[in-house]
Amino acid sequence: MIAYAGAVITVIGLTVLGTPLVKPDNGGPVVAFAAGMGLIAALFTVFGTLVYVDFRILSGLVGGLVLLAGYFSFRREGLRTHLHLALIAVIAVSVLAIIVSGRIASEWDEFSHWLHAVRYLFENNRFPGPPDAAPIFSCCAAYPYGWPLLTYFPSMLLGFAESIPAVLNVLILGLFGCLLAQLAQPQERHPSIPLVALGVLGSTLLAPTFVSKLVFSTYADSITGVLVAVAAFLVYRINQALEESDTAAAQLCMALGLVGAALISTKPGNLVLLACVLGSGCVLLLRTGTWRKLRWHALLVIVVPGVVYVFWRMFVDDFLHGQELVIRGVGEWYISLLPDILWEMLVVAAHKSGYFLIMAVITVLAIRGLIRMQTRIDRLAVIVGLLFIGYNVFLLFTYVAVFGKPDALRVASFWRYNTHLGLSGALVLFMVLGHVWDRYIAHRSWAAHRILIILPCVLLVIAPFAFLKSVRFDIDPMKQFIRETTRELPAHLPADARIGLYDPEGTGVSAMMGLYEWQGKLQFIGKISAFSGDKSLDAFINSSRPDYVLVLSGQREVSRLPDQPSAMLLSREENWAAIADFPYPGGVFPGRFP
Repeated sequence: MIAYAGAVITVIGLTVLGTPLVKPDNGGPVVAFAAGMGLIAALFTVFGTLVYVDFRILSGLVGGLVLLAGYFSFRREGLRTHLHLALIAVIAVSVLAIIVSGRIASEWDEFSHWLHAVRYLFENNRFPGPPDAAPIFSCCAAYPYGWPLLTYFPSMLLGFAESIPAVLNVLILGLFGCLLAQLAQPQERHPSIPLVALGVLGSTLLAPTFVSKLVFSTYADSITGVLVAVAAFLVYRINQALEESDTAAAQLCMALGLVGAALISTKPGNLVLLACVLGSGCVLLLRTGTWRKLRWHALLVIVVPGVVYVFWRMFVDDFLHGQELVIRGVGEWYISLLPDILWEMLVVAAHKSGYFLIMAVITVLAIRGLIRMQTRIDRLAVIVGLLFIGYNVFLLFTYVAVFGKPDALRVASFWRYNTHLGLSGALVLFMVLGHVWDRYIAHRSWAAHRILIILPCVLLVIAPFAFLKSVRFDIDPMKQFIRETTRELPAHLPADARIGLYDPEGTGVSAMMGLYEWQGKLQFIGKISAFSGDKSLDAFINSSRPDYVLVLSGQREVSRLPDQPSAMLLSREENWAAIADFPYPGGVFPGRFP
C-alpha cells in the first residue's frame, strides 16, 4: 500500500503541475500529467548535469511548483475537471494497482538497468557518472533518467519499493483511458463514468499491445507508449486549433514541447519516436495548409526537448561515454541480411496479427486521408499511420546497423518495440468506435441498457483476479529463491571475492539478479546459462578462475551431490567442495529454472 499511496500522490501532483498548460478539451489529465513529467525532466536534467544539486532540494522546488500551479488553477474549470477525471481513473484501476503494489522485481532488464537506476537515485540523490559520485552497476548507465526520476518521488516520500514503477504504469494508463473516452465522445467535455471505464479497459487489459511483463515491471516501455500517444494527440490538436484559428495553439505547442522532453528523457531510442511524431505532424500541416498559420511559438516543440537532449548528451560525453548502444560503421552493417531480417519481421507480425492488422488498417486510413482530407479521423490517422511506418523503418535500420548478428536475425524485441505504438493506434480506434456508435448504435433502444453501462466497471474489478497469474507473474518460488540466495551470499564470502554463477538450465536472469543484489560487494567474473556454448563446470572454472562458484542448476557436474535438493556454493580453497547449501523451495529439484 505504500507503493500505491506514493504513486497516487506523484501522479496527481504532476497532473496539477501540468494543468496550467492543458485545457479539459485538450486531452484531459493524462496530457497535463505528461506535460508535468516533461517539466521535471527538464528541471532535473539541466540542474542535475550543469552543477551538483541534491535531488531532494530539486524535489522541494517541484513541490512548490505543484502548489503554485494548483493555486493559480484552483478557480479555473481545468483543474477541477482534471482532478475529477483523474480520481475516476485512479478508482477504476485501483484493484489492479493494489494487487500489483505487492510485487518484487523478477525480469531480465529490470536487473540489467532499470532497477539499478531507480535505486541509485533513491540512495544517492544525483545522477551517476562524475568522479565523486558512487558507482552504478548497470549495463546502460548512459540511458536518460526521466522514468527513474518519476519513481524517485514516491520513494522519497514514503520509502523505496520495487513495485512503485509498476503501480505508476497502471495509474498512468488509467489516466490515458480518460483521453480515449474523450475521443470516443468528443462532444462531451466530461465523459461519463462507464465511458471512462471503457477507455481504461482499452488502455489496459483489452489493449492489443498490453503485455503484463512490460506494464507490471520497472521497464520503460509502457510510459513510452503513453508519451508517444499523448504527443501524437497534441500534434493532431495543434493542427485542429490552427484550422479553427483557436488561440490555444501556443499553449498546445508548449505542452507538446514538454511532452517531447519527457519522451526523450525516458529511453535513448525515443528521440526517433519524437522525430516520427513531429514528422507526421509536418506532413499533416502541409496537407491541410495550416502551416501558414504557424507562429514563433511552434519552435517550442523543438527547442524544449532539444535543450534537454543537448544537456544530457554533454553530460554523457563527459562522464558516461560508451555505456550505451551505438551505430556501427557503414562497413559493418548487415546489408546482405536484409531479406532475412524482413522475413523475420513479417513472421513476428503474423504471430501478433491483432495489433499489426489494426495498424495496417490505420495506415490505409492515413493514405486515404492524405488523398481526401475531410474528417478528424483522417487527420489523426495520418499522424498515427505515418508514425507506424517511420518507426518500423527505423527498427529495420537498427537490426542492420546496431544489433549484433544473432539479434538481427531473430529481430530481437521487434514486438516489444512495437508496443510503443499501441496506444497511438488506440487513439484512432476509439475515435472510429465513437463515430460508429453515434451513427449506427446510439439511437437504438438497447444502447442505454443498464448492463452495457455497468459491464466495463465490473470487468475492471473482476479481470485482475481472473488473470492473477498474469498480473503477479513475480510469484515464482524459484525467482524468489534466487533473489534471496544471491542477497545472502556476501555474508558467506570475503569482500571482493571472485565469484562465478553456474546455471546451465536457466536463462541467465539469475546472474542479473546476483549483480543487482551484490552491488559491487563481490567480483562477478562470469556465468554459464542455457545459452552458453560449453556448459562444462570444469571448463568454466579453468577459463574464468573464480574463487567461488554458485551452482543454481546442473548439480550433476559437481563431484558431490547435495544431501538434499539445493543450490550449492563451491570454494576453490576446498578443492571445489560445497561450503554452503541453499535448499530449493519445497525440498525438491525444480522442474523449470527461470
